[in-house]
Order: sequence, then structure tokens, then C-alpha cells
Amino acid sequence: MRRAPAPLAVLLLAALAGCDAASEPVLEAERRASFDVAYAVEGTYARCSVTYADASGARTLDTALPWRVRVRAEATSATPFHASVSATCTDEVREGKGTVSIRANDVLRDLRTTAGRGATALATATLEVD
Repeated sequence: MRRAPAPLAVLLLAALAGCDAASEPVLEAERRASFDVAYAVEGTYARCSVTYADASGARTLDTALPWRVRVRAEATSATPFHASVSATCTDEVREGKGTVSIRANDVLRDLRTTAGRGATALATATLEVD
């Protein structure tokens, strides 16, 4: 078995390591997408504590039902937008029923229901660039 002379092996490795720019991978530009996100909480409860995600983070409020809000969300090819809405509902007089939902660009992404005193429903959706 013949071995290549050491200087020839070093030259071969140096040539392989010094590939020209034309053979280097080209990074794809980051893609972006905007979403019109509609959150809703509906049901027979009188009031609920609602938490939802928007571009600034999470927001929480105490509200009567039905409740709806629209937010604008941005996603990139590297970072999707994690949409979520939860409602914790307590009705002292009766057991209620509730539904939370997420729509993105008018397409239903998630819908969850809850029933009972102090029950919580959580809907989530990961909005990604196509």
C-alpha cells in the first residue's frame, strides 16, 4: 500500500478547505407573514378571566361574555407566532359552559370548550410562514 507524500496530502487538504465563494451555500432570505388573528370567548358564563397573546406578549382581562378581539401577528421563517387564548370562568349562581376559539386569516385554527365552576378552556395555534 502506497502512502501519499506528506506535502501532497497537506496541499490537497488546503485546496479542499479553500473552496471558492461560488460553491458555498447561499442562505435564503428570511421570509415573513402577517396574520389577522381573531380570538373569541362565548358561552353561558356571566364573566371570565381571559388571557390572550398579541405582538407584545400576553394580556389578561376580566370581561363579560361574549368577548372578541382581533390582533395583528407577524411570523418569520425562523420564528412562528404562538397564538393562544384561555378563559377561566366562574359563575357563582350556576355551572356555565364556554367556548374559546382562534381564527387566523378567517380560518378556524383551534376551538375548545369548558363547563363547570372555575373551569378553564385553552385554545392554541402555531402560525408559521408557508
